[in-house]
Order: sequence, then C-alpha cells, then structure tokens
Amino acid sequence: KNTGEKVYAKSEKKKFAPYSLTKLMTAILVTQKLSLDAKVTISAEAAKLSNQEKGIQLKEGEILTVDQLLHAMLIMSDNGAAYALGEAVSGSMDEFIKLMNETSKNIGCKDTLFATPNGLIDDVSAEHTTASDFLEIAKVAFGNKTILKVSGTKNYRIPKNDSNKLLSGSKSGYVSGKLGYISENSTSITMVYKQNGMELIMVSLGVGKNTRYTICEKMVDYAKTKIKGIEVVPKGKILGKARVKHGVKTRVDVESASSAMAYLPAQGSKDLIKTEVVLKSDVEAPIKKGDVMGSYRIYVSDEQVNEIDLVSTESVGTGWIPSYIGISNKTTIIVLFVIFLIVSLLMLRTVNKAK
Repeated sequence: KNTGEKVYAKSEKKKFAPYSLTKLMTAILVTQKLSLDAKVTISAEAAKLSNQEKGIQLKEGEILTVDQLLHAMLIMSDNGAAYALGEAVSGSMDEFIKLMNETSKNIGCKDTLFATPNGLIDDVSAEHTTASDFLEIAKVAFGNKTILKVSGTKNYRIPKNDSNKLLSGSKSGYVSGKLGYISENSTSITMVYKQNGMELIMVSLGVGKNTRYTICEKMVDYAKTKIKGIEVVPKGKILGKARVKHGVKTRVDVESASSAMAYLPAQGSKDLIKTEVVLKSDVEAPIKKGDVMGSYRIYVSDEQVNEIDLVSTESVGTGWIPSYIGISNKTTIIVLFVIFLIVSLLMLRTVNKAK
C-alpha cells in the first residue's frame, strides 16, 4: 500500500466466487450512502438470511442502526445484515446489485460480477471476481477509515464468533480483514497488514479454510524480503529531552525504542519524508529507564506512515521540595552552595569591620 507496487501475484486473472468478501463492496456503498446512526428496519428476506447461517438471528420488523448492521456484517459476516443494508441503500435489491456492478467498474474492475450483497452463492458464472480486481476493491474498502476500523474490531456488543484468527493478538501485525466461506475447501480472504511502516493488502480466493491463513502469512514473509524501505531512525538514537515533574532531574534524554522505517512510492524522493517528536507533558517522577516519554512520528507526503515510542535513557527518582517548582536536586545544591558562600563572605566582612 505504501508504494502501490504489486509484490506478488499468481493466477491473478482467474475467476473465482468471492463469497463473503462481497460484503466489502456492500460496505463501500453503505459508508458512501448512509449515515452510521441511520435506522434500518429488517425485512422478511433479511431476517431469513440472518437465520440460515451463523448470523445474529435478526427478526423481521426489528430496527437496528447502520453502524450495528455494519459490525454484524463485517465481524459476524451476517448475510441478513448485508441484505438489509443493501435494501437501505437502494430501496430494492435489484437496484443495489446494479449499483454494486457500476461501482466495481468505476473502481477499475474488468472481470468482476456481483449478483448478491453478501456472496452467498457458489456459481462462478453468476458471481465472480479475480484476485487482481478484488485487490482494487480492497484498496478502496480499507482506505475507508470506518470500514478499516470495523473490520479490525475484535469485540462488539453482538456476540463474537471465532471468525478471523489472524486478528487475534495485539502484536500480530494484521489490523483489519474479511473472510469468505461456502465450504471447508472453498473460502476466500483479504487482509491488511501493518508493521514498522510497511502496509500490505492481500487477497486470496478459492482456497481451503485453514490454508488461507497460511497463505497470508507466507505472502507477508515474502513481501518483507522483497520490499526495501528506508531506515529513518535507528534504535537507541537520542532524539530530545523530556520534562520530568518533581524529579531529581527535571529533564531526561529520550531515545528511539526501536528502529523506524518508511516506504516511498515509486520514484519518490527522500525529501517526502518528514518527522516529528511528540513528548508527553504530564510525566512525574519516579520514572524508570525505558519508560515511554513520547513518540516519534514519520510522515510521507504529509501522511503519517509510522510511529515508534520514545523512551527514557535513565531512571529518575523523586526530587526534594524545590523540584515541585521545577528545580532539580543538582540546581538546589548549587543554589544552596552559592547562598552559603554569600552568607560566609558577608559574615567575614562583618567580622573584619568589627576588628
């Protein structure tokens, strides 16, 4: 995603049924046409579809918000929620399918045909896409902040199923995604991966239920060996001083907790890279070496592409009473010593005069 480069492709023009990846196209239209707090009344057909699979068991006539249905569709992959949202966008399913296909063409898809709002069909002649086409759809979908956030949500009020194991674990690198499923051997997946400035979007169609996860992991490993980034800052570089309230010291050096990378678009100049040091203003002693004191942000063409922690290079204990007005222990000692010298000189002068 950083460079626009297609890192790896295999059978990218072969047609497959997209299954529930179709719901990303539905999500694109929903976020374009409806407000998240709009109310949607569930139709008989939407309720029927919701109860066919592992849905949230929508009931005919009940009212949910677009936001709730969007979560149900993208987390639980509820087919009825997708149908209800399609009806809400266009008024009828025929009109919504027409809008889906018009939009896919506008995105640049040449070998994609939609016949449902949810992908609940296993007929390539009726509904199909290619990995190449769906990559373009995924770019648009995951470029939408609402879809990216909802697709990456791990918990919501609606009971969560065991949908996407790549999203489990806060340090996995996978930030969002969508699964498609018809049978154990006929599934699909699209994922967004982001780590240390590198952002990838991947699509895999026509694969086994468990194989799809392995394929994503292999694609990530492959991309890491092929994509060359720029190390903007190494680990352990001093990048400023942070203020410490009530500390033995009032300022402490901060360093980069890890190296930080940036990836430029094709023919991009290093001049596009900008950085920013953001320090916390409310740090109070005591602090330990390695405590987070702020962040180091990296921008490419004014878009933030990476962020790492800035940490303290040393521990700082609680200071004496003057530290509460911003005076360090060292400064306090110097001031007291100066006062002592002045008083001593004045006393000596008085004694001399008396003599």
